[in-house]
Amino acid sequence: MRKYEDVDIIASLGAVMELNTEHYKSDFRYDMEMFMEAARHPTEENTHLLWLSRRCGTECFRERDVYLKES
Repeated sequence: MRKYEDVDIIASLGAVMELNTEHYKSDFRYDMEMFMEAARHPTEENTHLLWLSRRCGTECFRERDVYLKES
């Protein structure tokens, strides 16, 4: 497995979003807020995130919330 150091996560995911997402690119703004919050308060629950880039927008979830039965 490769190890990446000193990577600008927001710039990297923004580039992926530009390739994959045609509509609702402004969703990425909310994802950036979630990334910044995780950086400000680096608890295990805050830093394990699942990010999706789709044709119609992006979404970011806490990993814990993804595995809940009701979600």
